[in-house]
Order: sequence, then structure tokens, then C-alpha cells
Amino acid sequence: MPDNNQPHRPTPLIESRVCIDDDFGPFDAKLDPTDRLGYLNPFFSLETVRELAVLTQRMFIQYGRDGETIHVIPILHVVDSRTDREEEPRPVVIHIRWPHLDEDVASAVSIIQPNDDGLYRIGDGLWAWAFVTWSCPCSSDTPWHVTRCQNCGALRHEAASADTADDRPLGDPGSH
Repeated sequence: MPDNNQPHRPTPLIESRVCIDDDFGPFDAKLDPTDRLGYLNPFFSLETVRELAVLTQRMFIQYGRDGETIHVIPILHVVDSRTDREEEPRPVVIHIRWPHLDEDVASAVSIIQPNDDGLYRIGDGLWAWAFVTWSCPCSSDTPWHVTRCQNCGALRHEAASADTADDRPLGDPGSH
């Protein structure tokens, strides 16, 4: 199966936060905000992928084979000598699209390879990822990665309200 996790990127990836409705997120992510006809294709750290795996498997138990699951399988040095940049064994990340499993196994199961930065693209343009927004006192909702309100100029860390995602800097423990 070809690695579609390394597309040519004319613009650099930005750091932001993404979610899918109230079910998933917010999660720290890197992404190209201009990617795929308006669909977000976020890249996540392995830690976040593990959280997504737990969430998708929990939904699978609750709703059955109508959804998709992510699985993170640890690989031992004895079995596989591939390592990441820190020389730790690199796990295998698997995406299963359960409704397609009986029709076409090749399209129902895929291995998600990390990109050059060790990040994993989850959803591949098919999941409804959206930017987490912060609310400004001027009633404007602004994508998380934009730190100044485009309407009134207020700064996110000064204006973010309690009913939106918290205002910890990206990458802080507990920021999602």
C-alpha cells in the first residue's frame, strides 16, 4: 500500500487545534490549512494518535461496525528493528474502516506511516476535522492558530472565554 502520508506541500504546516464536533478533541495538530478543497488533514503526535485509538475503539464498542477505528500496535526490537529518531521501536498505526471490510480489504485497512517529523495523518481528508475556535468579546470566532482577532485585534490569551478550548500554549501537557 503506497504511503500517502508524504504529499508534496507547497505551504508549511501550521500548529493549531482541531476537533470533530464534541466527540473528538480538541487535539494539538499540525496541518496545511489550504489542503484538499477545504478539508483539514491534520498530523498528530503518537501520544494523540493513542488517544484517538482509545476514542475510536470506545465508539466501536458502543455503536458497532458502522465506524472506523485506529489501532497503535507496539513493535518489539526482536520482531522489527525499525526505529524512530530517538532509536525507540516505532509502533505500527492501523486504520480500519469497518463498513468496507467485507467489500474490499485493501481499502478497508491501511497502515499509517509517520511523516518526516514523526507525525501521523489521521482521517486522510475523509474525517470532518475542523479548527477549534476561540471566542472574542466582539462575538467573533477565530481559528485557534490565529492569535489575534481579525475583527477587533484582541489577543487570544487575553480574550478567550471559559466556554471555548483552554488557552494553554500548543504542546503543553493536558492541552487536549
